[in-house]
Amino acid sequence: MNDSSLPPVSDAALPPAGQKQSKLGVAAFIVSLVGVLVFCVAVMLSAVYGASVGLSNPAAAQNPFQAIDPSSPLMVASSILSWCGPLLNFIALIMGIVALLQKDVKKTLAVVAVILSGLVVLSFCGLTIIGFLGQLASL
Repeated sequence: MNDSSLPPVSDAALPPAGQKQSKLGVAAFIVSLVGVLVFCVAVMLSAVYGASVGLSNPAAAQNPFQAIDPSSPLMVASSILSWCGPLLNFIALIMGIVALLQKDVKKTLAVVAVILSGLVVLSFCGLTIIGFLGQLASL
């Protein structure tokens, strides 16, 4: 049953037996998933609020920033969540980087946490810059 056309598998390519996931990597992965979920909810709330403002006030198309009511409960919830999600992901990013530096543990979940968290943090920074530029353009 030995197929000689396949190269032999070296022991160096296999992880050591009994090696477990980094606990910090697992924690970073869970925190990053929660952060992604919170950030997605914030984006959805913002979209729902923006659509409701646009549908109820057709003049908002001229200057949408003046039509926004900052005291609206939907806007307040969206604002809080839009900062909490990236903050959680920033924490998960740091935890994931520390987990990647650990020795003798699997790093799969730490890598996934760093990628997810990095994408959310970069997305948040990009959306914040776009928002600031839009605000400056409306002045």
